[in-house]
Amino acid sequence: MEKMHEITPCEIEALLIDLRGQKVLLDRDVAYVYGVETRRVNEAVKNNTEKFPEKYCFRLQPSEKQHVVENFDHLGNLDKSPVVPRAFTERGLYMIATILKSKKATETTQ
Repeated sequence: MEKMHEITPCEIEALLIDLRGQKVLLDRDVAYVYGVETRRVNEAVKNNTEKFPEKYCFRLQPSEKQHVVENFDHLGNLDKSPVVPRAFTERGLYMIATILKSKKATETTQ
C-alpha cells in the first residue's frame, strides 16, 4: 500500500483564500487535504445540506471564481471548468471532516 503524503500546516496555509471576509478552502483543496476525490466532498455536502449553512460552505459567484483563477496559480484550470466550486470555512472544514470516512479526515477531528 502506498504511503499517504502528510500535509503540512504550511501547505494548508498556501491553499487558503480570502473570500467574503474569511479564509476558505475550495472543494478541490479540501479533497486534497483529506485524501479523497472532489466529488466525494461535494456528494457529502449534497447528502447533508442541513449541516452546511452558508457560514460553513458556499458556492462561488462568477466574479469570485474569476478572482481565484487570476490570483492563485494552483486554481488556474478552474477557468475552463463549467463547475462552480464550493468554498469551505473553518467550521465547514470541521463538519466535512466528520462526514468523510477517510483516514486523514478522521485524524483531523480527534
